[in-house]
Amino acid sequence: MTPTPIEKYLSEFTGVQSSLSGQTLPWLSTIRRKALQSIKKNGFPHRKHEEWKYTDISNIAERFYQPTHRTVPANLWKMLNDSGLDLTACFPVIFVDGRYKAEFSNFVKLPEGVTIEGLAAVIETKPEWLREQLARFSEANSNIFTDLNTAFMNDGIVIRLSKKARITQPIQLVFVSTKQAEPVLSQPRNLIILEEAAEAVVIQKFISLNPASDNLTNVMTDIFLGQRAELELMVVQAENIQTSHINSIRVKQETRSLFSSRVFTFGGSLTRNNLDIEMDAEDASCTLDGLFMIDGLQHVDNHTRVDHKKPGCTSSELYKGILDDGSHGVFNGKVYVHQDAQQTNAFQKNPNLLLSRDAEIDTKPQLEIYADDVRCSHGATVGQLDEPALFYLRSRGMDVAAARDLLIYSFAEEIIKKVPFEPLRKQLIETVTDKLSEADILKEMQ
Repeated sequence: MTPTPIEKYLSEFTGVQSSLSGQTLPWLSTIRRKALQSIKKNGFPHRKHEEWKYTDISNIAERFYQPTHRTVPANLWKMLNDSGLDLTACFPVIFVDGRYKAEFSNFVKLPEGVTIEGLAAVIETKPEWLREQLARFSEANSNIFTDLNTAFMNDGIVIRLSKKARITQPIQLVFVSTKQAEPVLSQPRNLIILEEAAEAVVIQKFISLNPASDNLTNVMTDIFLGQRAELELMVVQAENIQTSHINSIRVKQETRSLFSSRVFTFGGSLTRNNLDIEMDAEDASCTLDGLFMIDGLQHVDNHTRVDHKKPGCTSSELYKGILDDGSHGVFNGKVYVHQDAQQTNAFQKNPNLLLSRDAEIDTKPQLEIYADDVRCSHGATVGQLDEPALFYLRSRGMDVAAARDLLIYSFAEEIIKKVPFEPLRKQLIETVTDKLSEADILKEMQ
């Protein structure tokens, strides 16, 4: 009888267990064992599960993706340069098929108080510190993808900023997928710790160096922000159309900390972005922005959860979708306000632009409020291009295609212009304009 993908993953763990870091650490073995038990018990979710109601992952569930041990391509730097990736004015950290490659990363001149290390090294040299950091994050909202990442946890990056440390240039994590003979599972585990009053900008960028590579990216990032710490996180998913992509980010915020995220999704066949924010101290603030622009049969599911546990916290969300052809989008944003979280301010907005009759969006902003002194609102819109605006632009001499593309770009620009890092902002503008038929006209106007 042919083993199921779940059985293959469990068997694979048995085969690679001895090569994983931290074999002598009982606490890490316990974490991995619990994750494996959860995988065996729960399996893959299906559309009868509320959290996966609008996203069919049967293509992932019915096949086995092989964890890779492939060596780095000899011409990696040339391939990166040819891809148009800009690694200037930042501290690049390179992953190849989910494996951290220190020899291609550059952070030898980091500011004082800033450290960047591979996860495997931290497991071996700072196990108790790592145990303390991982214990901060709840497993209450785990699923098979977070369980798989936890069970095989071995590679990734650990970023730490000590008290009042500040890094002005972004730390850019580049996750590169290459072509292999079989479907590959890439699942790095990242940890970002900002202690009191520390400040940083981190970019996650996902690219494919081969348009035909057939991979599953399953990345997980845990973030802790101490008192008055500030983190700007930007995520760009630009993998090829064959790739399936699961990105899970968990954030815990302390008093008066500030977290800002900008999530941009352009590539992949199926993408699920999970963002879970826990505000467990007073006066914390988060701003969550997202933009996805898809066509063909692409599917993008943005799931956010903001957990207001203490008084005086603020959250603001703006996610925009641009969908063409037969693409499908999902936005499920939940704000949970606990009884003690008085004077909460929470806002959600999800406007979507459908460019085709076959495009589809399921939007579900949610507020669950148990406090009475709050200001909370949410809303979603789904529509097509504004006909009066099109008429106005055409009356000024633009043809239909140019007017249409200008309105689409204007819709996306609200999110793009919030990106503080100029090289990345320019790349995003190029990505959007390249997807439009009248890109040259838009570039002339910039």
